Amino acid sequence: MKKPYNLLVILGVTAGGKTGLAVQVATRFAGEIISADSRQVYRGMDLGTGKDLHEYGDIPYHLIDIAEPGSEYNVFQFQRDCFERIESIWQRQTLPIICGGTGMYLDAVLSRYRLVAVPRNQPLRDRLELFSDNALREELLQLKPEQHNRTDLEDRDRLIRAIEIATGEEDVADSLPPLPVISPLVFGIKWPREVLRQRIAVRL
Repeated sequence: MKKPYNLLVILGVTAGGKTGLAVQVATRFAGEIISADSRQVYRGMDLGTGKDLHEYGDIPYHLIDIAEPGSEYNVFQFQRDCFERIESIWQRQTLPIICGGTGMYLDAVLSRYRLVAVPRNQPLRDRLELFSDNALREELLQLKPEQHNRTDLEDRDRLIRAIEIATGEEDVADSLPPLPVISPLVFGIKWPREVLRQRIAVRL
């Protein structure tokens, strides 16, 4: 029977057992694992990040140890890289399994945010420098009425960058390629708080 989903997601907090479960699922259903962890992307940062590479065995995994410590790896890059891996896994006729606990990374993929790379726009920045903080907030909320990141509304540098991004997104929205069509099946792992504390202590 044709599956009603083309992507599995296993999410939860640190030390919840996501990796072990993802490996079992990948073994049972011929899958490949895509890490959705904002720290596991960095090479050498193994202690405390829960990479658990020994658990994977022969299961292919992706988006672990792909960036140098100190470099920037953000949600835009993750979404792009994750969708690329999903499509390549589909081409191999295997099942992509996203495993991780970085909420914004997961949301960017599952909600299919339309993210674009927006370069620095100096003429726009020069014009915005003349605005008061309140005027900048009004400008951003006009561009993005659904704005939910409060930090972008309270810090002047972030306000200007958020306006720059919102303006850049409008300029290229019609020329962007379509995002992959995903039908995810999502599982969340949850433990009682006291049990989770014990699991974290054992890991450390």
